[in-house]
Amino acid sequence: MLARGWHSILNFLFDGIMDIKLRNTGKHTGILARMAFTLILTTTVIFGGFMGIYHQTTQLKMNTELVDLSTYLSNQLSKSMASSIWNFDMEVSYDILDATMLEKQVHAIVVKDAFGIVICATTRDDQWNITHASDPPSPVDTVVKREIIKKDNEQIGAVEVFLTKKFLDERIYSDILKMFVTLMILNTLLFVILFISIRNIIILPIRAVVTYLGRLSLGDIPVPITDPYKGEFNDIRNSLNILIESTNQTIAAMEGVAAGNLMAELTERSEQDKMMLALKLMIRRLDGIMTETTKMILAVEEGRLDIRGNSEAFEGGWRKLLTGVNHLVSGLRSAVSEKASLEKEMELARKIQKVLLPQHPKISGYDIATCCEPAEQVGGDYYDVISVAGFDWIVIGDVSGHGVTAGLVMMMVQTAIHTVLIDNPEVEPSQLLRIINQILYKNIQLMEDSKHMTIVVLACKTEGSFCFSGLHDDMLIRRAGTGNIENIRTDGMWIGIEPHIEDYLSDSYLTLEPGDCILLFTDGITEAIGKDGEIFGEDRLKEIFESAGNGSVSEIQTCILEALRDYKKADDVTLFVMKRNELASRSI
Repeated sequence: MLARGWHSILNFLFDGIMDIKLRNTGKHTGILARMAFTLILTTTVIFGGFMGIYHQTTQLKMNTELVDLSTYLSNQLSKSMASSIWNFDMEVSYDILDATMLEKQVHAIVVKDAFGIVICATTRDDQWNITHASDPPSPVDTVVKREIIKKDNEQIGAVEVFLTKKFLDERIYSDILKMFVTLMILNTLLFVILFISIRNIIILPIRAVVTYLGRLSLGDIPVPITDPYKGEFNDIRNSLNILIESTNQTIAAMEGVAAGNLMAELTERSEQDKMMLALKLMIRRLDGIMTETTKMILAVEEGRLDIRGNSEAFEGGWRKLLTGVNHLVSGLRSAVSEKASLEKEMELARKIQKVLLPQHPKISGYDIATCCEPAEQVGGDYYDVISVAGFDWIVIGDVSGHGVTAGLVMMMVQTAIHTVLIDNPEVEPSQLLRIINQILYKNIQLMEDSKHMTIVVLACKTEGSFCFSGLHDDMLIRRAGTGNIENIRTDGMWIGIEPHIEDYLSDSYLTLEPGDCILLFTDGITEAIGKDGEIFGEDRLKEIFESAGNGSVSEIQTCILEALRDYKKADDVTLFVMKRNELASRSI
C-alpha cells in the first residue's frame, strides 16, 4: 500500500513537470517551477544563514570557553606548582601536570624557570595519551595561556597551557551536518507540498489570466472568460472581462490618436462622441502643462529656484499639478537654505567642541599623545589634561550615544570639571566626581533625556604616583621593566544616572616608573567591527600596545590607529597615550 502511494505521488509530480514543459515556450520557465525554485531558494538561504550564524556564534562561544578554561588552568597551575618548583620536587610537579592533563582539551603543559628554560613538560601523542617531554612541544591550532609562577612575590618561573580546538571543531562539524540533512528533508517536503497543494488552486487560474493578458498585450482582443473560479480569482476574472470590453470600445478612437502627436487635431464623430472630445481636450491640456513644466525644469537645472509656473492659466487637476510643482520648487529653495544654515551651525558646534579639548596637552616629566574622532560632526567622548594652581589632572569619559545631545552633555561635564578645579585644585578625585554628578544629573533631568557618562579622573601625585576614581574602560599600563601589560580596573558609578553616587565612589592609586606607559581609551576602539564581522576587542589592543610600547607615544598611537583603519567605527574613538620619561616631583 505504501509503495503504491509513493508511486501515485511520483506520477503526479512527473505529470506536473511535463505540464510545465508543454505550457512554456522559448527560454521562459513555468510559474510553478519558479515558485518552487523561489521557495526552496528562500528556505535554503534562510537556513544557510542560520547555519552560518550558528557556526559563528557557537565557535565564538566555544573559543571563549576555551580561553576561560586556559586562564583558569594556568592560574591554578601557577599557584599549585609554586612550592614544588621552589623545592625542585619534579615528582610532585609531574603529578600536578598529570592531574591537569586529565582535562581532555589540554594538549600540552610546559613549565619554565625564571630564565625561560624548560623544567618539565607533558604533552599528548597521536593516540591522545599523556607523555612526559624534555623539550617544549610545538602544538598547532591551540589556545595558549601563559601565567607567571611566583614565590613570596618573586618570579620563579612560568607555566604555559596549550588547549586544543580539536573537540570544538568536531562538535561544530557534527551540528552543521545535522542541520544540512534537516535542510534537505525540509526542501523535499516543500517541493512535494507545492506541487500537490498549490498547482490546481493557484497555478492553473494564474496561467489562464496570463494567457488572456498576453493576447491583450499583442493586440489580440480575446472573448470574455467564461470558466468559473472561486474567491479572489473570480474577482480577477470579472475585472479582466471588464478590461476586455473597455478595450473593444476604445480601440477605434485610440488608433487615430496613435497615428498623430500632441499637436494633432482630432475630429469628433458626433456630438455624443465624449471619448474624442475628452481625448482632444486632454492632448491640448497636456501640451500646455508640458510646455510650462519644461520651462520650470530647465530653470531649476540652471540653478534659478525663483522660477514659478503660471497655474492660473489652467483649471482643475492641471492647475493643482502646476501649483504642486510651484510648491515643490519653493520647498526645494527653502530646504537648500535650511540645509546650508544647519550645516553652518553643526560646523560651529564641532569647532567649539574641538576648541574645548586640549590640542597639545603637557605634564612635566611625561610625553603625551591624544586623538579624538567623533562618529558624527559632534561627539560624546571627552578627554582633558588640566593644569591649575600647580596641580595636574587627567580626565577621560564617554557619554552614552553620540551626536548633538551627547556633545552637549560632554561640554557640560568639561565646564563643570574646570569650574570645580579652579575653586578647589586639591579636591580628591572621588569628591570631584560627586560634585560633577550632582550638576550633570540636574541638567539631564531638565533635558528630559536618559543620558549618562562613564568617566575616570586621575590626579598626579609625586614620584609617578596617581590617585584615580570613577567607572570607565580599564586602563592599560605597559611596564618598561618587563614589557608586560597590566590591566587597571576602574570601579565606581556612571555619572548622570543617579542623584547621589558617593557610596559607590572610592579613591585608588597606581604608579608609573620611568619608561612605563599608560593607555586610556573609549569603547569606540574595542567595539569597532572589521569587514569580516570580527570585533577589534581589548585583547588585540593589548597586543598592539605591548609590541609598540618601546616606541614614542606618537608611534604607539599611530600603530593603534593604523590597525583600526579598516574597521567600521559606529561610536566616537578617543585615545590617550602617556609615558613617564623622567622622575618628576609634584604634590596635590
